[in-house]
Amino acid sequence: MKAGEPIKEERKVLWIFRTNLRPLEYYHKFREINEFKTYCHDFYLLMGLWYIDNDFFNDVIVWRLKPKDQDINDITFKVRANTFTQKFTNSFYNVFELPTPTVSFFRGGFQEYCMITKRQPAHFGVSLYLGAGRRVFPQYGGKYKKILVESDEDLSGFLTEPFFKTANNKIFYPFQINNLKYDLCWVCNFTQINYKGQEYFIEQVSKSSYLKSLNIIHIGNEPEKGIELCKKFGVSNINFLGYLNRNEINTLLNQSKLALVASDENDGSPRVITEILCSCTPLLIREKTRVLSFYKEKGVVSFKDNDLENKVKYALSNRNSLRQQLLENLNNISLGQMCILNYRIWTK
Repeated sequence: MKAGEPIKEERKVLWIFRTNLRPLEYYHKFREINEFKTYCHDFYLLMGLWYIDNDFFNDVIVWRLKPKDQDINDITFKVRANTFTQKFTNSFYNVFELPTPTVSFFRGGFQEYCMITKRQPAHFGVSLYLGAGRRVFPQYGGKYKKILVESDEDLSGFLTEPFFKTANNKIFYPFQINNLKYDLCWVCNFTQINYKGQEYFIEQVSKSSYLKSLNIIHIGNEPEKGIELCKKFGVSNINFLGYLNRNEINTLLNQSKLALVASDENDGSPRVITEILCSCTPLLIREKTRVLSFYKEKGVVSFKDNDLENKVKYALSNRNSLRQQLLENLNNISLGQMCILNYRIWTK
């Protein structure tokens, strides 16, 4: 360096590995940054944008496998001198063509991630593993500096740290409705019937004259499976609405007195939890559901498998105070707060 030349600060770089899927997502059509922020639901990508907006990182690269049946160029957003790039590649091994980042974030627990981290562990800076479903811990021998988890039960594991997330508050947000239409809003897909608690919940309704008196709506795909379960258990007060977009879900959450999550311990931490909390609809959550206690502090009522009816009665009786707790807690689960909490954990 010559005398008098300014010292160049090293750029802070974050790599995000979001999935091993090749097909494009709906948000890949958004080529303008404000449109992306408004309509994209995906926390992991919004997290990356927040970090460059607020200068926590200078460059964020979201690595994505190219679709096999179509060509697509990288999508880049610039914020001042910072960049956010959705980078499409034929193979994740191409990451070795770029310099080592400051932090690498791997979400999903896929085998492809473990293959590249095993090859050159040091190439990924502070490497972070966040599993999905039953892949809470690396299954394929990958090498990571920290294991991020989304439930208290998993925090006792080796190298574990909590991971915080939220929903897009431009999609999920509260609004005032004078006449609530529904007692209970239940959001889950029947493609995941083995661990979302569908049969458990419908059977509980069948055993309770009180629960049978409630006006319940279900939102999610393959509603015919729910209708069959209701026939099996003699339940007739659940209206299956089928798949709806996220804006429609937010409206129905706001029109409901309570929301329900009944996942068992085999499910990952359901994304719908934060979507419900951001809509400020009081949440009934099964104790078996994997989630950090951080999210259960305000506006949430937990229930044991044999105590659902009593907890529903309690939540309905205290609905106004539970909702007020959620309204007052919105800033604590904002995108910025979640990103700051995560950054402190990653860099400590």
